[in-house]
Amino acid sequence: MYFPILADAGGGVFSPENLAGYLATAIVTIIGFIITVVILKKLLYKPVLNVIHKRQHQIDDQLNQVKEMTEAVTSKEHQVQMQADEAQEKVRQLLATAQKQATQQRQTIIEEAQAEASRIIDRGKKETERRRVQFDELVYNEAVKIAVAAVKKYIIAQIAEGATTEEMIAGGCSVKTVNPDVVEKSDAVTKGADHSDEVELTAVMSDLVKQSQTEVKTEHAETLQNEEV
Repeated sequence: MYFPILADAGGGVFSPENLAGYLATAIVTIIGFIITVVILKKLLYKPVLNVIHKRQHQIDDQLNQVKEMTEAVTSKEHQVQMQADEAQEKVRQLLATAQKQATQQRQTIIEEAQAEASRIIDRGKKETERRRVQFDELVYNEAVKIAVAAVKKYIIAQIAEGATTEEMIAGGCSVKTVNPDVVEKSDAVTKGADHSDEVELTAVMSDLVKQSQTEVKTEHAETLQNEEV
C-alpha cells in the first residue's frame, strides 16, 4: 500500500523515506509478535503445558500400573509354575509310592498264594497218605478175617483127620516161625480134647493167627517205609 504512494510521490524504492517505512513496519511487526507470544504464553502456553504434564503423569502412572501388573502377572505365573512343579512332583511321588505298594502287595499275594498252595498240597498228601493207610488197614483187616476163617476151617479139617500142630504147619499154615508154647498148647488140645470142642480150637487158632498178624504187620511197616524212601 505504501509502494504506490511512494511511486506516485516520485521517490525510489530504496529511498530513505521508504527504508524508514520498512523499518518501522518491521519493528511494529516484531513488537506485535513478541506481544502475541507473551500473551499466548501467559494465557495458553502454561495451561497447555499443565495439561501436557498432567497427561504425561497419567501416562506415566498408567505405565507404572501396567509395569506393576506385568510384574504381578510374572510373579503369579512363577508361583503357578512352582505350584504346578510341586503338584507334579507330588503326583510322581504318589505314583511311585502306589506302584511300590502295588508291587509289595502283589508279591505278598503271590507268597501267600504259594504258601496256601503248599499247605493245600501238604494237606492233600497227608489226606492221601491217611486214606492209603486206612485202605491198607482195611485191606489188611479183611485179609486177616479171611485168613482167620481159612485157618479155622483148615485146623478144623486137620484136627478132624487127627493131625498134630507140626503136621498142620508143615501141611500149609502160613506162619513162618511158630512159637513153641503155641505148638505145645495146640498139641495138647488136639490130643487131649474132643475134636468138636471149638472153644479150645479157637484159642489155639487165635494164638497162631496173632503170631501171623505180628509178622504181617512187620512186613507191612517195612513195605511202607521202603515206599516212602
